[in-house]
Amino acid sequence: MPDLSDSVGTVVIVMMENRSFDHMLGYLSLIDPKINVDGFEVGDAQPQDYRIPETQLMNDDYLNISSVDGAFHYPFHRLDNPLAIDLPHNRHSVWEQLGKLRADGSFTMDGFVDAYYDNSQSRMDLADPMAFFTSGEVPTHDFFARNFAVCDRWFSPIPADTQPNRLIALSGFTSTDRTATLLPDQKLIFDWLDENHISWRVYSDDISFFALFPKLWLPVLTDHDHFRDFSELALDVSKADTTPFPKVVIIEPSYRDSPIHPHHNPNDNHPPLPVGFGEDFLRQVYQALTPPASLSVWQKLVMIVHYDEHGGFYDHVSPLAVNTTCGTGNEPFTSTGIRVPGLLISPFVKPGQVYPGNLDHTSVLEFLAEWLTPGTPYSSIVDQRLAQPGFNAGRGRGHIAEALDFTAPRLQPPDEPTGTIKALSIMSGKRVAEHTNELAFEDALSKMVDAHPNEVAQRYPELIHWKLNR
Repeated sequence: MPDLSDSVGTVVIVMMENRSFDHMLGYLSLIDPKINVDGFEVGDAQPQDYRIPETQLMNDDYLNISSVDGAFHYPFHRLDNPLAIDLPHNRHSVWEQLGKLRADGSFTMDGFVDAYYDNSQSRMDLADPMAFFTSGEVPTHDFFARNFAVCDRWFSPIPADTQPNRLIALSGFTSTDRTATLLPDQKLIFDWLDENHISWRVYSDDISFFALFPKLWLPVLTDHDHFRDFSELALDVSKADTTPFPKVVIIEPSYRDSPIHPHHNPNDNHPPLPVGFGEDFLRQVYQALTPPASLSVWQKLVMIVHYDEHGGFYDHVSPLAVNTTCGTGNEPFTSTGIRVPGLLISPFVKPGQVYPGNLDHTSVLEFLAEWLTPGTPYSSIVDQRLAQPGFNAGRGRGHIAEALDFTAPRLQPPDEPTGTIKALSIMSGKRVAEHTNELAFEDALSKMVDAHPNEVAQRYPELIHWKLNR
């Protein structure tokens, strides 16, 4: 294991929403110049130009057959337009997407279309769960993949939706198996950082996800040292030579599920959003961390970009056999969730690198402990989780630190893509929450306004306007 303490100065964590690996990065193994990720393969089909929209990948290894009408559904290249609906991704739907359990413990991964049709009246030749993008739709992901490192065995922790997966990412465990409403008062990464006297900060591009935790309402509203607007990031980076920059930074997109978006379109990539807004957000994050006149943060940076869960999109890699408890009265999970994009952006990784070890969101917590409290693990829960045999499957147990090489760091960051990123925005009428995480945001923010009206008026005056007009 490399020595991290002297080389790494800041770890930045960016967690996006609801996309699978094959959906966002599976094309890398199809289209020249190819990157040798565990992505899509052509199989026995005739060669096709998969950059052409609606081109299907006719490989039976990926076939999903609709039990509604017997139609065959293969992965296909989709342009970046808003989707018809938010794809299903709760516990029941993900179990259906995994398909049948084989004798070797793997899943057939052929229930994505059936799960979609169970939640939608739409019947289509090209079903949304089977869609994938190429570099034309995801230029920032493509830039990161070709200039830095892809982790192609990064799994969401459990086969469920947003809140339990994010709780595991923030704590190492979850006390719930579903997205519901206010999040429980469980120990979070911030508590661990404070106990170890480690500096940290959250930059949010609108309303913070941490507003769903009642214990964090006042810090989110009033603690400017720890909770800042994303617009302040670039200035803080530029002053890092004279003003200490935090060791651990979480950067949040603007969440679609929030009832308000005061600054711009939501950009977390949560369907039915197009991903263009998220691509531009990630480009802005990279720009803010790499100002040419002030590279001290960049030169000791490890930035981790990943997704909370797969959001109902197809992926061909079976999850790992890992057991996870999820609160009193809830049946434990017996596998990880479905594979999601994982990217490491750092001067310590080689261009086009593919890291093949098995990872999930708790691997980030393990990495933080290896860096910040060497010899003392993050928690016994995280240690026991990652010690399960399932993480040794396939290409073996992964450690984020193993992807880093400190012998020849790239002191100058490569220039980010400068092309135009397009995304179609639909301007809807008065927002009405429908899905569980939308309802959770509305409930939490309404109660936060009631509990701290003056502080809300100072930090998020748009929430007052929203509540008065609900």
